[in-house]
Amino acid sequence: MTRNGNANGYAQVFKGPDGQPMVLLRVADLAALMQNATAAENQKDRGDFGKAWATIDFTKSEEATDAIVKLFGSIASGFLETTSDENAYRDAKAALASGNDEVVPGDMVERLLAGEAPLKVWREHRGLKQTELAFTTGVGQDVISKIENNKRTGDVATLKALAAGLGVLVDDLVI
Repeated sequence: MTRNGNANGYAQVFKGPDGQPMVLLRVADLAALMQNATAAENQKDRGDFGKAWATIDFTKSEEATDAIVKLFGSIASGFLETTSDENAYRDAKAALASGNDEVVPGDMVERLLAGEAPLKVWREHRGLKQTELAFTTGVGQDVISKIENNKRTGDVATLKALAAGLGVLVDDLVI
């Protein structure tokens, strides 16, 4: 069992019957944590992600902090709606770290939302000219130009080749 006390309260962390860490808190400390969760949710609603949590020093033990985060994953439904949200977050973080996914810059999102052709947005994001993409994919530069100018839609084989050349999914090239 780990005991952690600080100015914010007192927590005991121990292993439960299933071997998972459990946290024992005083009722007053749990109420304070729930109040902070509500404050964090209100800040999240205003776009101030995480500011309320940044000022909370739960304990000095990493094990206790992890257990408290798990506690809020199951109790504070407004902060992390379900355990599947936690899993989705971990999966997305792992995909980014492994290079299997990427973060799309805001300017790309704005261009796509404004109706600009996805092929052009991705090609320019990759720093390629139409002729370079044509060479690497075997798709004619004239076809690429027509797709980018919404004068033609590519067939499935063409879109697959272009997507592979850009390192994206076909879905990323279809409006």
